[in-house]
Amino acid sequence: MKKLGTTLILAGTAILSSLIYWLVFTRPAGFLMLAGRAKVYQDYLYEYPPGVRWLMIASFVALAGLYGIGWYVARRAQGRAAWIILLTGSPLFGVLLSYIYPIDASDRFNNIMDGRIRSVYGANSLVQVVDPFFQLVSWSFFPSTYGLV
Repeated sequence: MKKLGTTLILAGTAILSSLIYWLVFTRPAGFLMLAGRAKVYQDYLYEYPPGVRWLMIASFVALAGLYGIGWYVARRAQGRAAWIILLTGSPLFGVLLSYIYPIDASDRFNNIMDGRIRSVYGANSLVQVVDPFFQLVSWSFFPSTYGLV
């Protein structure tokens, strides 16, 4: 009975985590919704009512609690069913998370574009904009992402 209970708790934490990822993060901020935009800012998070921000905070707290429970139970889980849950949960989370636009990625994409301008064209991205993809960068209207250098 103890083995079955541990496996059920582990399966429950995996299912609840998947539901939180899908309902709170993937569905409202998925690539499929944002694909038509030329530039993607984090403003899509603010198009929703303020209560959505509290929902996201509560979801992060819930996920942290579920991870803690899952870690505790996974260390005690035994048997084939526990291994199946562990080995299918990771790819499931990977698939769910792969459709989420990275919330804090604007500066990373800008840094990638700066590096591309320097490496491909040998130009200074603060002075010369020579790449046709530069217009797709979120902060293309700033010469420098972080202010004066």
